[in-house]
Amino acid sequence: MAPLLATLISFFLITATAISSPTQFPFQPLPDLFDLTVDDIITGFSNQQFTSVDLVRAYIARTAEVQQALHPIIEINPDALSIAQALDDERLLHNTTRGPLHGVPVLLKDNIGTADQLNTTAGSYALHGSIVPHDSTVAANLRTAGAVILGKAGLSEWAFWRGTRNSNGWSARGGQVKGAYYEDQDPSGSSGGSAVAASLGLAALTVGTDTGGSIIAPSNKNGVVGIRPSTGLTSRSVVVPITVVQDSVGPITRTVKDAAYLLGAMAGPKGDPGDNYTDAIPSPEIPNYASHCTLTGLQNAKLGIPRNIFPAPINRTEADVQQIAAFEAILPLLTSLGANLTDHANYPDIHAYNTEAQFNLALDIGFKHDFPAYMSQLAFNPTGIQNLADLLAWTQDFQAEQYPLRSTDFWEASLASNLTTSSPEYLAAISHNAYLGSNATIQGALDLHRLDALVLPTAYSVRPAVYAGYPVIAVPLGYFNASTKVVQAGGGGDPSVWGLNTVAPGIPYGLSFIGPRFGEARIIQYAYAFEQATQFRYQKLPLAKFMPKTQLHTSMEADVVCPLEAPGLAE
Repeated sequence: MAPLLATLISFFLITATAISSPTQFPFQPLPDLFDLTVDDIITGFSNQQFTSVDLVRAYIARTAEVQQALHPIIEINPDALSIAQALDDERLLHNTTRGPLHGVPVLLKDNIGTADQLNTTAGSYALHGSIVPHDSTVAANLRTAGAVILGKAGLSEWAFWRGTRNSNGWSARGGQVKGAYYEDQDPSGSSGGSAVAASLGLAALTVGTDTGGSIIAPSNKNGVVGIRPSTGLTSRSVVVPITVVQDSVGPITRTVKDAAYLLGAMAGPKGDPGDNYTDAIPSPEIPNYASHCTLTGLQNAKLGIPRNIFPAPINRTEADVQQIAAFEAILPLLTSLGANLTDHANYPDIHAYNTEAQFNLALDIGFKHDFPAYMSQLAFNPTGIQNLADLLAWTQDFQAEQYPLRSTDFWEASLASNLTTSSPEYLAAISHNAYLGSNATIQGALDLHRLDALVLPTAYSVRPAVYAGYPVIAVPLGYFNASTKVVQAGGGGDPSVWGLNTVAPGIPYGLSFIGPRFGEARIIQYAYAFEQATQFRYQKLPLAKFMPKTQLHTSMEADVVCPLEAPGLAE
């Protein structure tokens, strides 16, 4: 074991032993951490059944059980226990709370900046040891709300914006994140560590980022709830960027209400000087999203089904067939819950969307511009990398970054282009993308059919939304059946490197609601009513070998042992 890691673990053991827990009584049942909710935590705190310190200890121990197999976490915050103790003192000694997230542990994706002892690296050694100038707005908002920043979750390096020959969830610092529902499961999308951690109860709440589906896709495949908020609702200030025209920061949690609590704490403020997209927030007052979580939330909801986003029947894979069939099966339920469904509420310009969207161009040029801006604000930059050309050369030369096995062709294409973010061709493409994600698709369907929201299987829900910044929520719908043929993700020819399973028996999939810009409250309301009526998350559990055994009562009675950084860094 590396000396640094041994020292950090010893620190945790000493600190955890020194911090006391409330006395437990046999008749006080403690909630299971696999499905613990924020409301459960509020109740447990109120009844003095457990403390924030107890939660932190338990989550650290649960992480230790699965870290070597699944690599969901890159770092644990060495200050997490002391922060939790301070928040416990506020509540227990001073009888004050900051809101529903007071003392609640939260994991952040490792591209969300924190001005503390945690690194912010986007999974790359190029940023290891760098110091951000201050907390990201999201992290600052969460601290103000009383959340405990538990650590950083694993991710696809640079949020997968490095090269085509790569695998979801891999980073040089964190290793390969894997899902827990099948052996060598592809975590799907760059926020895979956050989604896997949420799925196994390694934190009460987790946060991801989404540029082209990286919150929604891993939520879909890991049986959890994800919200990609409207672009600008959550600030990207001091978040490692891909492109500001599409990046979004949002919740990944086990339940819709937990996602609502988390989004309410993260969102805003309107007019954040670190992100001018927040100027578009309709009101300085952020809605109380959790108040929209009602069992009758689907009554009189006008929902549309844009079926022309589905593949043609002749082109459907087995995964398409199963997900669409599950979707068809729940439509009568939506009606019984009070929803008014408009079938074939199709996207009005689907041909243009399918043939004219320029996803890569937006990211190629955006990253080339936005990455140097991020680097220029760092308080300490140990590698001296200033721009994309520097990053390319450094990455190709640093052995742990696994070049050329893992490619850098996205960056090479960026540098080969003469376009900038002020080029007329780029501006025209971004403007056209916005049309393709709004009037050509989502807003066009909403307006044409006078709808409140759209509803789709999650696999077909997100890409139009990213172009124009519309909100999407994913909630569990089902699981691939036992006879499903295993499909491996692409990336390269060596199965030992690239053989992650993206479709397989038992892997979850979801249902999504898509709303108008800044319509998060409405789609949260619909998703909550659906979730409560179905509870699909509990119909199939992760593989038993990956289910952590630590619970609150066991962590209260034992010392905490946990890898505080990814295994690759400790060896």
